[in-house]
Formats: sequence, structure tokens, C-alpha cells
Amino acid sequence: METFGVFCYPNSMKKKIIVAVLIFCMFVAGAVSFYAVKRPADWYLLRQRIASVFVRADLRHVSFTKENCTEETLADLAEQGTLVDQALMLINSEYPIAEGTDFPLGEYKTSGVMMNTAMLSDYASLSKAVGEKTGDKLYVMSSYRTAQEQQALYEEDPVTAVPPGMSEHQTGLALDVYVYQFAGEGFLKSPAGQYVNSDCWRFGFVIRYPEGKRDVTKVPFEPWHIRYVGIPHAEIIAKNGWCLEEYIDALSVGEFYGYGDYVISRQKGPAFVIPNTLRVLSISPDNTGNYILTAEPKKS
Repeated sequence: METFGVFCYPNSMKKKIIVAVLIFCMFVAGAVSFYAVKRPADWYLLRQRIASVFVRADLRHVSFTKENCTEETLADLAEQGTLVDQALMLINSEYPIAEGTDFPLGEYKTSGVMMNTAMLSDYASLSKAVGEKTGDKLYVMSSYRTAQEQQALYEEDPVTAVPPGMSEHQTGLALDVYVYQFAGEGFLKSPAGQYVNSDCWRFGFVIRYPEGKRDVTKVPFEPWHIRYVGIPHAEIIAKNGWCLEEYIDALSVGEFYGYGDYVISRQKGPAFVIPNTLRVLSISPDNTGNYILTAEPKKS
């Protein structure tokens, strides 16, 4: 009859293993503490990378029959109360701002800061949340710029700045933000900067040039540069770890996508296919020759 024994470590070996495990745990705890205290931005980015593995915002295809749809023009939709804005315009070296394009601007409270009117209310909500969550006041370093101002910046620093027509700041939809003592690359070292980077999507904003997307955006990571795209688009972009270029590419022209209670469709125009069961909330050109519609089911 064959018997099996259980191998047991001598007591001295057990002690060595326990000590080794404790030393390893102390090393890990020390490394975490070092990064959390001495390298807060790096520690934040590491946590975000880990969290992104478990977060997705999947778009589902939605089908409608032609019999249950009508065709509407931009003027028809505006007359029906649809918000016509420019929140989803893609601006980069491949898709510059067309000459003569006007952007609706308004002053943020009495600050003298000019922004695209599409985001005035949502930026106020973001700014208020930053104060409540972190105790810091959010400031705007740079907002709307004229073509002339962009040209001057480009001539001064052609390495960092882009030529006129290729800057989102000319739309009034982009902001460079900061808090006291934390600006530029240092913004992410502050609790406010980390909150903005992780939660600005709740208010319709995205980090326009996110980490790891330089090959797509052609711009390095800018944690201080936020861009308004509206809801629910900001949530989809943020949770999927996309940049704006990738989001627009993910929307096939003529298709309908569902996300939560919203329906999103990218269409060519000038006539847009609108299902009779939907109410179009907003429509924006994407600056690639198409428009993006955001809709919700009609209330019965």
C-alpha cells in the first residue's frame, strides 16, 4: 500500500520565509508611500492605468426601419428645438478650422474669460465641483484666442504652439486650467488636477490630449488642457480611454448607436434620417464633413 506524506518546512525555514514576505511587503508599502507623497502625478497615473482595465463604455448598434423615420434638415431640427452647436468639432492639423467659421462666445460670469456658449453652464458646474471636492479654486489660464493671437503664439514658439486654424482655443471650446501653485505639467500633482483629469467627463469635458495618445493626436499629454464635447460623449471617450479622433472614427456614418438612454448617429447631411421615436437633443458638425446627432426616446 502506497502512502503519501506532507512535506513540512523546518521551523528555521518557515521563519526565513515569513521574514522575506514581510520585507517584500514593507518594500511595496514603502514604494507606494514614496510615489504617493513624492511623485503624486506618477502615482495617480499608475492608479488610472490600472482602473482603466476594468472600465468600458460600450456602444451598442440600434436599428430603425425606414418606414419609421423621416428626413429633416438642419433648419428643421433647429426649428424643433434641437441645440445646434459645435461641441464635437475635431480640430487638428488634418482638419483645421474653415476660414470664416464663427463661434458663439460668452463671458464666463464676470471674469473676462470668453468661452463658447455651449459650455458656459457646464464649466460653472465643473468649477463648483472642484471647489467642493478639493477645496481649491479652478482658474483659467487660456481660453478663447483669435487667429491673430494664435499666430503671435506660433511665431513666438513654433515648437509648442500650432499655426492658426489648428488650435482648439479658436473655437472657445478648449481651456487651459490650473489651481494656485499648480499649473502646466504640475497641475496633476494637485488633488484638483487629479479630480479634473478623472471626473471632468461628468460635466461634458475630456482631457483633449490624454496620456499615451501622441501618435494619434500628434500632441503630448496635456493634463491641464480640457475640451468640451458634451454629454454623453465625454463619458464614452473617457471610459474607453479614447481621444476625440478615435471616438469620431468609432462612429460609422449612417449608423445609430445606443449608450444608456441616448442614441448617437453620425450622418452626412444636408438631410438627416431621424427615427420618429426619437427627439434630437443636439447636433454638431464634426469638421470631417459629417454631423453628430445626440438624441433620446420621446416621452410618451
